[in-house]
Amino acid sequence: MAQELENFQILNLEALKLLSLSVWCSFSENEQDYLLKGRATATQDGTCSYALLLTDLKTFYFCSAQTTQIQQEISDYNPNIQGGISGIIQTLNSIISKFDPRASYSILGNTFSVSKVLNNIYKFKWDFNLEALSPEASQAAVKNYLILPFSKTLMAQDRLLKTLEEQLLAQDPRRKPSDIRSYLDSSQSFPDFSGLEKAQEALKESFMVPLRELELKTRKEAKRKAPSPAPQKRAKPNTSETEAKRKKELQSKLNKAKKKTPTMDFL
Repeated sequence: MAQELENFQILNLEALKLLSLSVWCSFSENEQDYLLKGRATATQDGTCSYALLLTDLKTFYFCSAQTTQIQQEISDYNPNIQGGISGIIQTLNSIISKFDPRASYSILGNTFSVSKVLNNIYKFKWDFNLEALSPEASQAAVKNYLILPFSKTLMAQDRLLKTLEEQLLAQDPRRKPSDIRSYLDSSQSFPDFSGLEKAQEALKESFMVPLRELELKTRKEAKRKAPSPAPQKRAKPNTSETEAKRKKELQSKLNKAKKKTPTMDFL
């Protein structure tokens, strides 16, 4: 996983967090099918951002922008639009976060364009300058953001169906598995089951797993690059005090030796 995430250097962490809140949608252009995962957001203080992933299942393309670039793109693509930046971002998000049948999607080279007629008067449009991921990064993206979420969603739904079957059998043990399947296929509502939320969150959770891996890797790199504190120098002992102490100890030993030496008196 860590080796694959190194290929996502152009996908910054904030953009990936933004994309984790969106779902995949599909559209066709010139008999080619594409999958799109995008989101745009704005806060009350005027800060805004967007990010999107686009793929034809061969190559992944990425694009993101922050407030300054977005303000410039508004001037370039929609100079005559009325309203604040929050309303503009909401319109953009409604087009890239899900498929809008009233909007148009087109790709020319590395430019992804969207447009939509607002109030039957104004043509809202936006161009995204896409950056292609390397073949290794595209392969990792297919696994992390398509195959794994799909397989986890299927497993969560399978667990949900098995739990519902057990609940129905507990209500009437005479029911056959085929009857239960027919009941579930025709039922407009399922019994109250908290596990349904797990199935609904499977896609988001699968997207967040590599995201958390990347966030951990980023923190480790920041910690590694942080300057280490300078080692504290040990204070050198005072030479004069040490020498005086040594002489005092030596003199004390000599005095003790003199007291122990026997003396003889000659008459």
